[in-house]
Amino acid sequence: MEWDHYTSMPRATILAAEEQAVISALNDAGESHKKIAEKLKRSRHVLASYLSDPQACGKKKSCGRSRKNSIQFNRDTLPDPCRCAASNLSFHRVENNP
Repeated sequence: MEWDHYTSMPRATILAAEEQAVISALNDAGESHKKIAEKLKRSRHVLASYLSDPQACGKKKSCGRSRKNSIQFNRDTLPDPCRCAASNLSFHRVENNP
């Protein structure tokens, strides 16, 4: 069995404003999710997720850990030259012994 086409499936396009209006109208008219999906050639999952939260449609979820410091904070603060790890090591200090 060939699995190559399953590993790199393309992402579907987001719902257009016209599609969102049609989905809302057909849902208000009492159409089932399956029938709406067949008419628009979209999955039932995308219809259910749109109908559960229409404002979140088309927006990306934030993923990953949030930043500890803001980008502006990192840009405005300069590194302290005295905190350099190499300057604290004893073999980097040169002593003048006569």
